[in-house]
Amino acid sequence: MINVEKGIKEIREAMGLTQKDFADLIGERQDTVSRWENTDPDELPLKVWKKIEKLSGKALKEPKALSVADRWQPAKFMRETLYKYLEDNGVFLNYDESAKEVYKNLVKKCIRKPRIALVGLSDVGKSTMINSLLGSYKMPAGWTPLTAITVYIKHRDDRPDFIKDTAWVFKSDGKTDLGFDLSYLDDELKCEELCVGKGDTNILSEYGIRNGNKNNDDIVAAVIYVYSPILKNVDLVDLPGYGTNDREADDIATRGIGQFADVLIFLSRSNGFLTGQETTALRIAIQGLPCLESKDNGISPLGNLFVVASQAHIVGNDLDLQRILYDGRIRFEKTLSMTAKEFFSERSKESGYEDTEKYLQNRFFSYTTDNSELGVKFESDLSELIEKLPQCVIDKTSTILRTYSKEYDKKLDSEIKAFDEMRKNVDTLKEELAILFDNEPTRKEKNNVVREKVISKIQRYKNDSIKEFEDAYNMVIDVDSIVELIKERGFKKNKGDIELLLNSLSSKLEGEVDKTLSKYSNELKGDIDEYLVEFQSFATANGKIEVNASIPFNAKRVFASGMAGLATFGGLTLWASTFGNLAGYIIVAKGVSLLSALGISMGGMAVVMPFVASIGGPVTLFIVTAILAAVTFAGIFSGGWQKSIGKKLVKEYDETNALEKYKVFIRKFWLDDTIKAFELAASEMEKEWIKSLENRKALIDNYDINDIERRIEEAKKMKCFLSDIPLPESGCES
Repeated sequence: MINVEKGIKEIREAMGLTQKDFADLIGERQDTVSRWENTDPDELPLKVWKKIEKLSGKALKEPKALSVADRWQPAKFMRETLYKYLEDNGVFLNYDESAKEVYKNLVKKCIRKPRIALVGLSDVGKSTMINSLLGSYKMPAGWTPLTAITVYIKHRDDRPDFIKDTAWVFKSDGKTDLGFDLSYLDDELKCEELCVGKGDTNILSEYGIRNGNKNNDDIVAAVIYVYSPILKNVDLVDLPGYGTNDREADDIATRGIGQFADVLIFLSRSNGFLTGQETTALRIAIQGLPCLESKDNGISPLGNLFVVASQAHIVGNDLDLQRILYDGRIRFEKTLSMTAKEFFSERSKESGYEDTEKYLQNRFFSYTTDNSELGVKFESDLSELIEKLPQCVIDKTSTILRTYSKEYDKKLDSEIKAFDEMRKNVDTLKEELAILFDNEPTRKEKNNVVREKVISKIQRYKNDSIKEFEDAYNMVIDVDSIVELIKERGFKKNKGDIELLLNSLSSKLEGEVDKTLSKYSNELKGDIDEYLVEFQSFATANGKIEVNASIPFNAKRVFASGMAGLATFGGLTLWASTFGNLAGYIIVAKGVSLLSALGISMGGMAVVMPFVASIGGPVTLFIVTAILAAVTFAGIFSGGWQKSIGKKLVKEYDETNALEKYKVFIRKFWLDDTIKAFELAASEMEKEWIKSLENRKALIDNYDINDIERRIEEAKKMKCFLSDIPLPESGCES
């Protein structure tokens, strides 16, 4: 049995072979074996060990899987029970078949396993950690930046019937930055359309590593199905190593973590912990992290964040590791702007824990497969969290379904009232409906005017945002301001602190983007509310007929539902947060993780920041990377080094054209994301209004008192049905 935690030299000596004999046995050059013997075992590719296994006749010793109890069964039972309840009850067929599909879609997308994403530079050992957590060698591991696509790892029992292989590899759908939406796994035709390779996990060596046989930029994801205790409760996601500069899509995917991940494991090598661009990447990723913790569910503050000093055996000494973790946290906090710090205060309000930021140190861990003692706390905390997550899914699913049911119940009350009015005064309603149809040209004209008014305001917010940010940028990227920042945060005259200084500047700029976009998003929120009030008022005849008397129509709810399916809402994100838990329905409908989606109910800066981070993150990281590469440290540490570095950085920011890159992002936020979201939602609302008019006209033109009576009874049955949906009591409602 080959233990890969031992070095090759120890294995060779245990076999009683000289270096040359061992090299001959496995078909390698002696100098290659010599190099391997001086390489840490965690840093050797799996193919090396497989070769030794095959030619030496000794099997690999599989790592010990993380010990996790299966807690998913109640969630699975809830899903199956809800599906059966929805399928067996005929009330939907009699009243509203579309509502059945909405509920089924919510159940499908809400009750799914939480996702743990591993993020880090390409050489930090993500694949090694995954193999250890799984208890088997499924991921290609090694020192070189191997993994080039996002790999989703799921339990083999979750495999759809149409997938017969362990692994499928997919090309991009061209619609999302992430390239592949996991909801496609419910669609056989879509999967077949995007699939480019099938087989066992060895297929990752062809499609999933840099310089593999089938490597190209169109291949973005793989899904593998394996057995492991940890996968009974969660899915694992191995993201491409960022910062390699050879595939921009890798960096974009990593920064888009907030769109789909519930737990973040951020790895950094112990002997170079949280330096350079890592602090930037962590700052961006952390702002998209959903708030799962509360005093009710027992999840500790920031409990779904793990910042890990990997390959901890390189340092070895536990006291030294604790110092490294402490220093890393201090360095990280030095780079935070006041805007980023608001993430912690908003999280404290949401969770009920006071001063969340003070718990940050508790989320720093060491880990290695070489010495199990150095990873005890990490594995213990991770195992405990994983066992709590399924109940969190149950509780939050109950919350969102109850919320949606309450909203639908209000709609039913309006329907019953309208049907009752029709039963009593059909002739009057016929006259009113005729007036409403006659009023349609005027209504459309008025609506188009106010709709264009909103678009004009969005364009003005774009201009004002750019102007305000440009002013702020010039104040931040200024020699005197940089010198003041150096003194304020105590940065020293060394390369590491200069890197932190650059990250601090990027954080301040990122904070200014957040601040200005949040300011104008808040103004847009008022504009949208005003637009919806006006739409509702236009849907009357000469201001005399109250629309809900004859046609139940809630403009705000219909407008919000029209946003479902968008990848981002831009400036409408803050408006959507006013829906509280109902906003979760809108977000879940587009494929974002349920636990992440409900974080939108936090409101304020905490709503806008994750979306800004996920979109603007690549801009920030590009600038940091470019300037770090351009700065020659040897020439800036003489004389008045503080002013010298200030001048150098201002020059590099100008030459990198950083200001224009931020402006491009701000333009995209307003002109692409915000206007697109508004136009789509407004168009859907217009369609729904016309549909409501036509449906009501059909009912009145074919008036049948018995049909109206039946509809009233069916609506009442629907109300009873909604009140009896089999949901457990929620223990951690948002």
